[in-house]
Parts: sequence; structure tokens; C-alpha cells
Amino acid sequence: MIIVKQDPEQRYAGALPLWRERLVWVAAPGLVTAFAEAREGRALPLVLSPAPCVYRARATRTLERAGVRWRGVFASPSFAGQAAAVRAGLGYAVMPRAMVPQELAVLSDWPELAEVEIALLGQSRLSPATAALAGFIQAKVARR
Repeated sequence: MIIVKQDPEQRYAGALPLWRERLVWVAAPGLVTAFAEAREGRALPLVLSPAPCVYRARATRTLERAGVRWRGVFASPSFAGQAAAVRAGLGYAVMPRAMVPQELAVLSDWPELAEVEIALLGQSRLSPATAALAGFIQAKVARR
């Protein structure tokens, strides 16, 4: 059993949805700018997760639909690595709203990002211990 991030429109087979995350654009305070200004000229520098990642897909597809060029300037599979790169002013990133570090700015006038879903994914037949753990996780998440 694993916990995965997924596109709610393209769920993994057998995935059990737990909750949805609202995604937002973030930047270091020195990089905050209006989206209209940011899209003029050069490609926007992005801090991304390595592919495949639903956050990465949300960021790049949203910009492409808006007709905005982008370039990846830093990639890290770790949230802490991405937050450090954004904090250092390397570029813009997409993060779950509930996890944005206090020292980063949420960019409210940027294109809206579709939510992602957090889900449990496991074998079709779980052992009794794994089924109990899955039930415990579901119950705890339902109370948040």
C-alpha cells in the first residue's frame, strides 16, 4: 500500500481517494510580480519535480494553455529541495496551499491550477494488517 498524488480525472486503478489539495503558484518575495508582467519577454523560470509528477504537469499545462513560455531551472523530488530553490529566488513553483512555507509568497493573480487528489493505492487483496492500516488512515483523514 502506498499514498499517491494523482489527477482526479485520471485515477490509478483501484485508488481510494483520501483528500484533494488546492495548488497555488509561489515565489520568493523578491520575485513576486503580476502574471501579466511575468509573461512578457523571457520564458518563466520554474522550479519543478522530476517527471512524471502531477504538480509538474499542472504547472506546465496551465502555462502552455495561457500561451506562456517556461523553462525548468531546477528539479528536485523533495519538497524541501524545491522550497529551498524558490526561497533562493531561482524561479516560480506550484505547491499545495496548505504546505506553503511562511516565507514564500502565494501569487494570487496567476492562472488557477486544478486540484490534485491524494489517494491510497494497494493490491486488490490486502492482508488483514494492511487493510487495518488503510482503515486507520481513512478514519484519521476523514476527521481532519
